[in-house]
Amino acid sequence: SLHKKSSEELYEQIYNLFIEGKFDDALAMKHHADSLYGNHYWSPQLLYIEAVYHIQQRDDSSAIKALNHIVTLYPANPIVPRVKKLIEVLGRRREIEDYLINLKIEHAPEDSTKITIAPTRQQIGTPLLQDSTTVGKVKAPVTYIPPSKADSLRTLPPKPVAPALPTAFTYAPEKPHYVALVMDKVDPVYVNEAKNAFSRYHKEKYPDQTIAITPMPLTDDIRFVLFGAFDNAASAMDYIDKTRKLAATDIIPWMPPTKYSFILVSEINLELLKSNKDLPQYRKFLEQRFPTLFPPSGK
Repeated sequence: SLHKKSSEELYEQIYNLFIEGKFDDALAMKHHADSLYGNHYWSPQLLYIEAVYHIQQRDDSSAIKALNHIVTLYPANPIVPRVKKLIEVLGRRREIEDYLINLKIEHAPEDSTKITIAPTRQQIGTPLLQDSTTVGKVKAPVTYIPPSKADSLRTLPPKPVAPALPTAFTYAPEKPHYVALVMDKVDPVYVNEAKNAFSRYHKEKYPDQTIAITPMPLTDDIRFVLFGAFDNAASAMDYIDKTRKLAATDIIPWMPPTKYSFILVSEINLELLKSNKDLPQYRKFLEQRFPTLFPPSGK
């Protein structure tokens, strides 16, 4: 019915307002929608991102309320185990924080065999360290002779010249490549939540590998989260092939699929992208060079 469609569209709009960081509008619109429809059109994704917002605001009781709704309304949803864990952690946040505050952490020196003795008041101002090769020997005083201006001009090192960036994207599949999760108009709160989600995914699926995760804003709207670098384009493609299938179901099911995509990018192409910001042109490059993974009609 038209009524059902309009209410679902309204909640879809609220969901997008949250993801884009327009929190005041999202909360006001949700309050209004809830007064009309109750909880009939809440999706687990909407409830999850609302909870993440409340956690960020340190409003744990509102976060727990939203998370509990997911468990009650969608008990079979694959997000539920993660939600239950989050409820448990939030319930103990105060306890954990108090424990950390009361715990006076004393860092042991890097090499515990070294004993550091604090200098006495008389010693302060006198050198405490001696070069073992000079102990017992007297060093001849060194006389400083200022160089002439001509000498200093002659010995100035040449200014380093930054290598010029290529003007077009380079195809070098044998070089190391990053995988970038590309997010369009996603608030830093959810970029960070995605980063945490991929960190958990890597621990589970790639326990023997350390895959670095680096957030990188490209423009005001586009944010990258870089994974890797991987040894070459083939390894990066393999990671995308496996991960893209799981993103929407297991890793970031709360993120609207229209808001993110995956690309692979070499270091030199990443530098060029940072400078020219031309993501549409880079996508065309991927479609030409890696058509199996990025078919021209695909995202």
